[in-house]
Amino acid sequence: MKRNILLLFTVFIAIAVNAQSIKWYTFEEAVKLNKTAPKKIFIDLYTDWCGWCKVMDRTTFADTVVAKYMTDNFYAVKFDAEGKAPVKFYGPMMKYDSLKKERVVVNDTIVFKHDPTAGRNGTHGLAMALTDGKLSYPTFIILDSNFQRLDIIAGYQQAPVFETQLNYYGSGSNVTIPYDQFVKDFKPKAQPPAQGAPGGAH
Repeated sequence: MKRNILLLFTVFIAIAVNAQSIKWYTFEEAVKLNKTAPKKIFIDLYTDWCGWCKVMDRTTFADTVVAKYMTDNFYAVKFDAEGKAPVKFYGPMMKYDSLKKERVVVNDTIVFKHDPTAGRNGTHGLAMALTDGKLSYPTFIILDSNFQRLDIIAGYQQAPVFETQLNYYGSGSNVTIPYDQFVKDFKPKAQPPAQGAPGGAH
């Protein structure tokens, strides 16, 4: 009996050690890390009152396949879209050049602040900039290593669909093939929520 309990305990420890969880950064940390080791950047825009944001944390972000891929291929940022702390960013951004009469990428400094008049609890300027002011929660932003936006993904995503989206951008396939074609060939390994679980079939 003791032997069985010890074996069971060992198995639980092994599972806990092997469990993959996402390494989350602040936006500033991701910017700093990107300077020496460039990666694409994934940003989870959430609010404290967003129920589906919490479901996403419990299900999709908890999936070990999703977590490993995100940690290996992105700097994953959790950002409170109603947060109060200013964010200072120096780096490449798109601006309009009046002489060339076109949009160009230039290095510049900008400070994003909380706007108390926007949204139900105010909205952070960075969240507004990342989404062009079209906010819903949760919303996920994918940036390349030059901080140029590749996509906005809105709403709760089940793990297999989310894994597919991450791989499309993480692998660089978005540069060469349409998403619809990528979906046909990609076989996700992540698991959908159990029947009747939040985010699952009802």
